Amino acid sequence: MKRVSMLIVASLLIWIILSYVGARYASHPKLVDLPEPNHFFDFPVEEMTLQTTDNVRIAAWYIKGDSTKAVVLTNGIRGNRRGLVERAKLYAKAGFGVLLIDLRGTGESEAQPISYGWYERHDIHAASDFLRKKGYTQIGAHGLSLGAAATVYGLQEQPDYAFIILESCYGSMRDALNNRLEMKHIPRFTTFFMRKFSEWHLGLRMEQLRPTNYIKSAQMPVLIMAGDSELRVKKKETEALYANCGSSNKSLHYIKGAKHVDLLNHSPEAYLEIVGFLMR
Repeated sequence: MKRVSMLIVASLLIWIILSYVGARYASHPKLVDLPEPNHFFDFPVEEMTLQTTDNVRIAAWYIKGDSTKAVVLTNGIRGNRRGLVERAKLYAKAGFGVLLIDLRGTGESEAQPISYGWYERHDIHAASDFLRKKGYTQIGAHGLSLGAAATVYGLQEQPDYAFIILESCYGSMRDALNNRLEMKHIPRFTTFFMRKFSEWHLGLRMEQLRPTNYIKSAQMPVLIMAGDSELRVKKKETEALYANCGSSNKSLHYIKGAKHVDLLNHSPEAYLEIVGFLMR
């Protein structure tokens, strides 16, 4: 019995230690040095540093538009501005002012824990404030995955976007985590301590991380996109996000055969057909 008890205690300690390491790794920043913007663009792009209201430095590329319209582009978890270049070119060609940002803890922005979109919403606010000061009056937000979730969370403070586009947005952080466990055939109970450590480390509760709750306040045009074969964000979550959206002008589109990938890169023609109305 003594050996059994020692084994149980040792197993519990290993579980707790691995959970702590897993929680810290999941929110660990991923900073990278990016090439100069002229490596990606053949027109003028200005490098910017923005300051958020909670005093975090955010790296950005700014493309001046020739209209009153502008958009903030944000990437997914551990992504950066590099993954937004082709979308930026589409908007710029249509005359939009464009601001591509590295969310905190990614790219060349300040190293901060990744909070799955919760604190990253302040980065999007800083970007849209910058565009307002530049004189744009119709400002949209276009986010991918975590960037989409951050856009939705930001509706608490900034509900006046001209439009929002959400690509592959998770319905709740709990579902997002469970989906990844299912893909790896790992029992859900194993994340109990990891969730608790994450909440302690980030200073928020897992139940706060539910875009399906915050999208109820959306009143602007909303376009929701996802792959019809996504495993990390299941169809029922995407459809719950759409159903809960408070906007009377909303649409939901699936990209055929796409999983949790760059939808524009996967199916450029289908993608352009869906978002093309904005480019006119």
